[in-house]
Amino acid sequence: MALTDITVKILSDSKLKAEGVIEEAKIEAEKILRDAKSESSSLKEEILNKADKECGKRLKSAEISFNMQLKNAALSEKQAILDEVFDNARRSLLDLKAEEYRNLIKRVLFSVIKDGDEEIVVSENDRQRLNENFVSALNRELASSGKKGKLRIGFDKRLSGGFVVKAKKIQIDCSIDSMLELIRPQLQNELLEILFG
Repeated sequence: MALTDITVKILSDSKLKAEGVIEEAKIEAEKILRDAKSESSSLKEEILNKADKECGKRLKSAEISFNMQLKNAALSEKQAILDEVFDNARRSLLDLKAEEYRNLIKRVLFSVIKDGDEEIVVSENDRQRLNENFVSALNRELASSGKKGKLRIGFDKRLSGGFVVKAKKIQIDCSIDSMLELIRPQLQNELLEILFG
């Protein structure tokens, strides 16, 4: 075979071989591209699922936080309304007409007096309503019921209304403020039910 025929044959074989390699490379490239697309699709789906879950968690957390703030605001508002109700009750008790106020003080006083020789400390503001004449009438009634009938009265600027009973070793606070604070826990739920259903 002549050198030109050998060269042509080599070139022809090389061309065929090159075309085969190129064809294999194209097939391999297409496979790599398909695999990459499949993998990126899976990765995209995974990322979207994670993002969806994270978004759901954050949304739930924001909802819980919002509901908690809403409940706290409602509770704060209800507490403010209860404070106002009790403040109005306090003012109403302090603003009772003299006779009604004396009757209220007398009923509460008679429920806590033990011997009838205690000291009753009242507000300086009640000096006119709860004076010596009031105490004298109380002493007569106590004496007729078998008690000593020797109550004494004192005045204190720190009290807004009501009284404090001072006996030998005890002191009983029946001030309006203390009585309202004492009954508030008992009435609070009932008032909330009445006010807010």
